[in-house]
Order: sequence, then structure tokens, then C-alpha cells
Amino acid sequence: MSERAVGLNNKKKKGKRGCHSGMTARKMSHDGRMKREILQHKKGISSNDHNAPQSSRNQKCQETQKRKRCGLLVRRYDGAESDADGYVLYSGRQTTLAWIIDSGILLEKSKVSYMNQTRSGAMLQGRIMRSGIDCGCCGEAVTISEFESHAGSKLGLPLENIFLENDACGDDPNDDTCSICGDGGNLVCCNSCPSTFHQNCLDMQKFASGAWYCLYCTCKYCGHIGKDIYQENIEELKSSLLSCLLCDKKYHNSCIHTDDTMECVQDGLHFCGTKCREIYGKIDLLVGVKHELEDGFSWTLVQRCEVGENISSAEVTKKIGCNSKLAVALSVMDECFLPSSDPRSGINVIHNVFYSCGSNFKRLNFSGFYTLTLEMGDEIISVATIRIHGNLLAEMPYIGTRFMYRHQGMCGWPLIAVESVLRSLGVENLVIPAISELKNTWTPAFGCVPLEVSILNKMWSMNVLVFPGVDMLQKPMPDSQCTGDSKVHTEGLVLLMVVPLTSLIIQFLQLGLMTSGP
Repeated sequence: MSERAVGLNNKKKKGKRGCHSGMTARKMSHDGRMKREILQHKKGISSNDHNAPQSSRNQKCQETQKRKRCGLLVRRYDGAESDADGYVLYSGRQTTLAWIIDSGILLEKSKVSYMNQTRSGAMLQGRIMRSGIDCGCCGEAVTISEFESHAGSKLGLPLENIFLENDACGDDPNDDTCSICGDGGNLVCCNSCPSTFHQNCLDMQKFASGAWYCLYCTCKYCGHIGKDIYQENIEELKSSLLSCLLCDKKYHNSCIHTDDTMECVQDGLHFCGTKCREIYGKIDLLVGVKHELEDGFSWTLVQRCEVGENISSAEVTKKIGCNSKLAVALSVMDECFLPSSDPRSGINVIHNVFYSCGSNFKRLNFSGFYTLTLEMGDEIISVATIRIHGNLLAEMPYIGTRFMYRHQGMCGWPLIAVESVLRSLGVENLVIPAISELKNTWTPAFGCVPLEVSILNKMWSMNVLVFPGVDMLQKPMPDSQCTGDSKVHTEGLVLLMVVPLTSLIIQFLQLGLMTSGP
């Protein structure tokens, strides 16, 4: 048989097999349909119901079509308001400066200066307006870039070289409030800082001729601003003074006792004596640590912390826990007190106290404040702010409890916690401002007494927050000694490390949902 014949025979055989296979498949498909129809008939389901899934899809399609779809909607302006969402048409110029002013970040007509590259002098001054910058050279409102051009600069970096001037103080750089009593009037100005005082508050009959330096600018030991009293350069005199990290008092390193000089410097931090250094070290161990009380209560001492890069994960956890609790504690205090704004600077005093903000105005320098939170489970129900001025006294200007927990004895718990802290640190007295209607509550219930004259005279040399017309009370701290290094030795207190939800709070901080201070 030839090869061609063999090939034809093979094709015929393959064709038969393929035909047989196709018939078999059609027969199996037909049998399958028959079996499904029989099973559906037994279940009482008609074969026509095979269209049910298709009907369901049609119904879903109809429902979807009825829904309101996202489309391109154009506003119709028939007046001041647009449509039904209450949108009000903005009539001014949409500029960055207008947005900053409308957001309350800056006041209109705030003074700005275009600084030279060394930042040593202003090349041009102007005032911020919604329409631009009111240029000091031409008197017209110009853009930010034009303001740079009018200043004679070709750097093309206006935002990096235009600086805002603090015009809140006007032409007078000195304060208009006595740093001791908080009232105004006929004031004496310090030649070194903006602080001012009443002569009666200083208990001075007359001042020596020449420059006068206040108690905040002179050494706590020798009473002078510099060791060389004949030195005329004030900046060189001030450079010889150091500031204590705890009590913030000025001192000369040479005025400290020889045995204490080396002990008063710890990790590059300066202290005016060994007592301040020891107290600061103990406070640092207490910050961010949870202390259990009876009946399910606990308290934590917190302070605003900067979360840097080169720190351990444990430090990050601790600092984020402090910052998050501080934000919640501030909302509790806002529930208890009306906003208190300083009339000269306009700052919110309560917020600056909570976030321990500093200032070149001594009476507005709130650095060193700590916040104590009283908690029931995870809920903060009461807060108090304290600042320690060495071992002599500590101040507690604000203490408050949420409205829903008042008249339930909650105020006593944070006060007990504050007393425990002060006794462990060796602080002798707690100073509390009390308004007249609550003075009787503090005196018999919590053991407070009127401020002693000796304590009052020493307190004026400290930067204590005072309120005009408010009486100052004191609460002595008996047995204010600590037998340990870091634990609070009071019955019923157990130390537990705080373990906050770090990862979740980090996400909130990154999204800008948490409060960061003023």
C-alpha cells in the first residue's frame, strides 16, 4: 500500500472518531438537561424558572438606575446662597494671604519685613492685607513676589525671606502688667528684660541711680547680673548667667558652693543646686508612668514631649502616650474654665500652661508645667497643672473635673495624687489660687490655709502664675521626704508603665488629627 493510501485511511479513521465523540457529547448534554428537568420537577420547580437569575439581575439593574448617581453639578447663583447647601459666594480675592487672614492665623495689617540674607536687617517693610502686601515704598497693595522685587532682591524666594514682626507690643517693648501682682498702673521697667513691677510690690523705697535689673535677671546668690559690676556691655554680663532647668532662676556658676559645682551639671543640663537636680531627676522618672489608686482610679503625670528621630522605641511610646493624654486633658480643662486670654499678647493662658510654652515675658513664661490626669479606666475625668519651684513650693493654678462627675468627690483624688508626688520629691508647700466663692471649700475640706508672709515674700522671686483679685492659699506637705529613688511611697499606689496604642496614635499625629500646642 502506498504512503498516500495509508495517510488517507488514517484521516478516515480520525474523522470517524471525531464524529463519534461529537455525537456522544451532544447526547451527554441532552441527558444532563433531562436529568436537571426531572430533579426540578420533583422539587416543584418549573423548567421556565431558569430565567429567575436573569430576572434578578434585571431587578437589580432597575434599582441601580433609580439611585442618584454622581454627576457633574454646576452651582446656580440666584443670590448670596447657592442651591440648598448654604454655600456663600466669597466676594474677595482668593489669595494665600486672604486665606491666612480668614483662617485667623494672622491679623490683617500685621507688619512684615523682607530681610536680607544674613537676617541682620530689613530691606523693606509692609503690612499684610487680603489683597496683598501694603508696600512701604510705594503705598500700594502688591503681590508677594512684587514685594520681594520692591525690596531690591532677585532671589526669587519671597516666602523664605519675608518675616512676620510681633506688633502686639507696639512701640513699647516692655510689659504693661506687674509680674508680681498681675495689675497695671505705674510700673518700673527692667533694663534687661520686658518685665515690669510696682515699686510697692518690690518693697523698695527708692532705686539706685543708673540701670536697674529685676530679680529674674540677677543671680539668686549674689544678686548681680554679672560678676564684674563695672562691665558696661549688658549682653556680656547676661552671658555669664545660667538658668536652672527646674526653678528657672538665674545664677553664676562661680556662686555655687565648690562641692556642688560638678553635681549641678547633669548630661549637659544646668541646675542651681543639688536639690533642684535631684527633684528634676525624680520627676523625670515619674513622667508617663501610670499609678493605680483605689476604686479603679489611676493617675499619670505628663508633659509635652518632642518626639525626635534618634530615640528608642520605648521612648517614642512614652512620649506619644504623654502627648495624647495631654491633648485629652486640655479638652477636659476647656470644659471647666472659660478661655483666659492675656490682654497684651492675646495668648490663651490655659493652653500655654498645658503645653508648657515659654516666653521672653517672664510672667507669660509657662515652661516647667506638668499636667496630672486622673483616670477611671481609659477615661480622663479630672486634671490638674503643677509647676515646682525647688523644694520650697509648687504651684497648682488649674484643677478641674468634668461636669458629669462633679459633686461626687472626684476633686479629692487628683489632690491626693499631687500631694503624693510633692511629698516624694521633698517639696514643702503647695500654693493654690482660690476665688472668693470657693475659698471656704479649699480651707476646711482640703486643709488649705492663707499664705504665710514668709512664703509670700519668697514667692515673689519665683515666676508664679498670679491672677488679679484672687487669694493665694497654701497647703503644707508634712513628711515631704522620699525614701526611694523613683517610686511614690504612699499607701495604695502601685507603679505601672503606660502602654498606649502607639501605632494608632502615630497615624492620628501624622494625619494632623491630634492637638500639638500653641
